[in-house]
Amino acid sequence: MEFQEGDILLLRGQTRLGKLINWFQSFWDNRDGASTCTHAAIISPGGVFEAEWPRTGVSPLSKYDGSLIEIWRCARIKEVGFAPNFWKLYSEQAGWIFPVWRWAFFAVNLARYVHWKAGVCSEVVTRFLYLYDLVGGWWGWDVDMLADHFHTSPEWTMVYAGKGRDRNAV
Repeated sequence: MEFQEGDILLLRGQTRLGKLINWFQSFWDNRDGASTCTHAAIISPGGVFEAEWPRTGVSPLSKYDGSLIEIWRCARIKEVGFAPNFWKLYSEQAGWIFPVWRWAFFAVNLARYVHWKAGVCSEVVTRFLYLYDLVGGWWGWDVDMLADHFHTSPEWTMVYAGKGRDRNAV
């Protein structure tokens, strides 16, 4: 299975931090009563484009080897074209220091109202989707909201679920 530029990676975090993120995400806008995904990234040239400590940028996909991931694909991204919207997003978000302080606003359900330029991982991915008119807004989206959206929207197809590098899953 080959991933395509514009595919979305969701991480099913199993660490203590992942469990804490899932616990907080389960409070707000939880469509399915569960939160399992804790990080989001965009398959991009050179790996994955993601917001994480210390800065938003491109990381190697191999960092997810052995981790439980889901890969989601939307035909509209390929139809419209990956490059123009990706490079627009890249110019807006790359290089920003990861806004750890935003987690406090997510914890009290204020992230969609209180924000500046830099987004957390889910907001960076949702901004990318917003550029394709796939979502109505992008501030305040957490990873569970993305996962719920992908699972319920007919525009999205899960093309992979399993451990990174185990391309025989799904």
